[in-house]
Amino acid sequence: MTTTYDPFHPKYFDQDDLRGELTRVYDLCHGCRLCFKFCTSFPTLFAFIDEHEDQDAARLTHAQQDQVVDECFGCKLCYVNCPYIPGQSEWNLDFPRLMMRADQVRVKAGEWDMRGVTLGGTLRVRKGSDVVITVDVTPAQHINNNGDLPHLARVDVIRGLITGIVGDQDTLATPNTKVVKMFDVSGRKKRFRLSLTFKRVSDSFYLRLRGTDGNRLGAGFYPTQDPDGPKLDVIGDADPWKDLWFYTNPVFVHVV
Repeated sequence: MTTTYDPFHPKYFDQDDLRGELTRVYDLCHGCRLCFKFCTSFPTLFAFIDEHEDQDAARLTHAQQDQVVDECFGCKLCYVNCPYIPGQSEWNLDFPRLMMRADQVRVKAGEWDMRGVTLGGTLRVRKGSDVVITVDVTPAQHINNNGDLPHLARVDVIRGLITGIVGDQDTLATPNTKVVKMFDVSGRKKRFRLSLTFKRVSDSFYLRLRGTDGNRLGAGFYPTQDPDGPKLDVIGDADPWKDLWFYTNPVFVHVV
């Protein structure tokens, strides 16, 4: 098996090679068990291996291996807590990126059903496909703790390219991220639906939604990327109840 997280590696899409790497990583995770609480992938994995008296990860069926992959949220909590990650251990274990590799191999082999995902999920699509996002929004129906009924004025769609780990993680810069659509939803009081299509996608990206009451708008840190976003607070004269925003978890779109 090959330990690689590079989709351009000649072994990356090799199914037999992937199965061997899954076995290696599953065996390491089973022996550690630190991540039992983060998502159902790990309890499921441990239960599958514990079924065998010799606790050999190589005894898992392909369906069992795939179930562990399917239950991964891609939240990466396991990565930031793992003692065996690349650069810190000879084991070079990156569980979330291995799950991503497994999904990409299945997409390329035509084994993935291309079903949609919800907020926080990861969608795998083939290069050149159209990606449609559909959002159901229910405006506030009850007053908040300030005694106000918030009114949603606008919903924004933010898109950013997934380019890998940056070299300088202290730099506050996202040149490939910007607001790609602003929906005027002022006056809507009942549940409504928004939709946006991304045609013939070629690069992996993420999407997230942002909403505002529209009271304080202005250019962001990067005006060309966010021309009408949250204005900076005035020190000593800021009322959070009069400047309400929401941000959703992202949806990741991996193009293979």
